[in-house]
Amino acid sequence: MLKHIIADIRKMKTVSELAEYIPYQALETASYALLCALCILPLFSMINCAFFGERIDNSGITLVAMAYQYTWAALVKMIGLLGLIIGVIAFSKSILAYKRAGKTVKEFWRAHPVQLFLAALLLWSTISCFLSDNVRQSFLGDNYRQEGLLTYFAYYGIFVLAYLLRDEKRRAKVISLIALLALPVAAGIILENNWLRTILNFMSAPHANPFMNINHAAYYLCVAMMCAASRFVLSGTKRTELLLWGVTFAVLTAALLINRSLGPYLAVIVGLAVMLVAGLILKKAIWKRVIVACLIFVVVTGAYMLSTEQLAKDAERLAGDVTAIMEDNEEIKESSGSGRWPLWVAAIEFIRERPLFGYGPDNLGAQYAAKDIEQDRPHCVPLQIAASLGIPALVFYLAALVVYVVLFFKRGRQATVFDLVLFSTGAAYVASSLVGNSAFYTTPYFCLIWGMALRLKPETT
Repeated sequence: MLKHIIADIRKMKTVSELAEYIPYQALETASYALLCALCILPLFSMINCAFFGERIDNSGITLVAMAYQYTWAALVKMIGLLGLIIGVIAFSKSILAYKRAGKTVKEFWRAHPVQLFLAALLLWSTISCFLSDNVRQSFLGDNYRQEGLLTYFAYYGIFVLAYLLRDEKRRAKVISLIALLALPVAAGIILENNWLRTILNFMSAPHANPFMNINHAAYYLCVAMMCAASRFVLSGTKRTELLLWGVTFAVLTAALLINRSLGPYLAVIVGLAVMLVAGLILKKAIWKRVIVACLIFVVVTGAYMLSTEQLAKDAERLAGDVTAIMEDNEEIKESSGSGRWPLWVAAIEFIRERPLFGYGPDNLGAQYAAKDIEQDRPHCVPLQIAASLGIPALVFYLAALVVYVVLFFKRGRQATVFDLVLFSTGAAYVASSLVGNSAFYTTPYFCLIWGMALRLKPETT
């Protein structure tokens, strides 16, 4: 078999022949395998840390087997860059198919406007990187974030991998993996104690999980919770299946509450509301399941509030911060939004200073340090994009989101329940990103969801 394939390849004279020779099914299978690997990374990181200890510097952990000697960030890049290669092959096949049908490349891009805007964003990011004051950091990312231009390319590769999945069963399995593999992370938060932290070697993290920041854990849980809610809505009539996803959603909800990150918690409320409203508008008979999911969310929240006043205090503080901002109370504004307000004000100044190309990917730390601010991100993804990459980059990003929303509602009643739950999950992440950062261990899951969500028409390539 292998000899036959090699013989066929040797006979080929052009790259287009090679692209034609590779079946789309093989590309889809490879995409599915890589996305499953991406979903496993949180659990892999927990096992890695439990056996080999926390990473205390940038050298990473050297493991016994070569297959495990990479850090989480490196694995994300590897998966994403492999996705780019697969994407180039799939793109070539699509262009050839368009040409055979008598269509032009221009018509191809018209049929894929979101991908065009994201490609423009990637190109603009590249220019921004090489015009930055610290090109090396903009390309590789800083030692902590590791989210430079190379990671941006990996994000796009993960988006492509997800978009190439046409088999809805495989897409549902990926959603299931995200939700189920978030349970160990949730357990580390819920059951946290000194013994568990010692056993798992998470002595430096806020909780017994691989996320070194409670907000980052919350962004991940936000997506995972919406995936669990999606699987609950998509489930058949089997009680065991409904029970599995109902319990999974409840456990993840409890973990998010105990984690104490209000923004992602509110974002989940937005996601559930979008799921219900969009379902009613598009006349999808899912409202009963969505209401049950909402009731699970309310019951878990109620139980948490009976055990502690923390959520009420956080909500009260948020209301006070909003009031202080509206009344221009300088004393309170400085700490508003858990210190986010000064970050946002500074980010707007950075945008004014370099509106066209920004300061470069992952390159805002020095600018914040000059203002005596210890943080290196605005904690708002749109502001982060504009300050790092320039206003045109933000326009490309927002245009891609707006076009996707228009395409979704334009499809109307033809939109499937699967389309709807992915749309809702994306809405939840976008809401959480308004008060959060992107990161190599959270953003890939949004790229994955968005890539699958854009596959509104299974026959499109």
